[in-house]
Amino acid sequence: MTQNIIAGDNLAQFVADKIELVEGETVKLCQRIKTLQDIKLFTQQHVFAVWDFKCLIEVIVKRLDPGKYPQAASLMRNIYAEEVYDNIGRQVFSPDKDLLSHYELYLIAMRQIGADTGPITGFVELVEARGIEQALVKSTLPEPTKDFVRWTFSFFDAPLPRLLAAFVFGREAITAKMFGPLICCLEENTAGTEKYSALKFYLERHIAVDNDVHLPQALSMLDSVCETKEDWLQARVGAYQALLARFNFLSSIISAETVHQLQTEEQP
Repeated sequence: MTQNIIAGDNLAQFVADKIELVEGETVKLCQRIKTLQDIKLFTQQHVFAVWDFKCLIEVIVKRLDPGKYPQAASLMRNIYAEEVYDNIGRQVFSPDKDLLSHYELYLIAMRQIGADTGPITGFVELVEARGIEQALVKSTLPEPTKDFVRWTFSFFDAPLPRLLAAFVFGREAITAKMFGPLICCLEENTAGTEKYSALKFYLERHIAVDNDVHLPQALSMLDSVCETKEDWLQARVGAYQALLARFNFLSSIISAETVHQLQTEEQP
């Protein structure tokens, strides 16, 4: 059913073209990553996409009524469990616990390479205390990072097909295309060191889980929710907006302007 509806609306080709652009921008990003400092700056921005993904799936779990969408709700609970309670703790230097969220795993990876986790943890505390809008206003984050987080949160109250498409195509469908080049970049720049083992593990874990398990489940979930042509039009809008936001975010990471701002903030 999904293939027929998507093909009929040319959504498959539409999404494939946009994902290709995201992959190309990731390759350009990797070409800008040359040093440990570059990798640190990358993670200090990318972690916001890791955190707001956790927020995104929490909202989807809440919005999928099991009574109305039993299949989609069940699939989403499975995805949520693996993202937030993954049995990987002792594999990535967390001896005190077996279950870790992928956001927690990313923070471990950042600390391992000496990246500053203060901006993300401080921002999350601000969100919890004052809400996302006030946190974005008061934050000194680079504007492209703020814009990406704004886009993610803008989907939370959107029509359900748009929200799900942002998740499916803006997250699950692009993992391998984004993280594959990043793994190659890490291997080229960090040969012979274990300092990046947690970050590499994070990237490889996501490729394996998202591409082989979560993406098929997410596509099935979207198919079960989209029942009308209007639903699929909303899905097309969500896919476009999410992929455009990702493209712009990738374009800004390690850009001259962003690096200058981050380095200025790090000075005493």
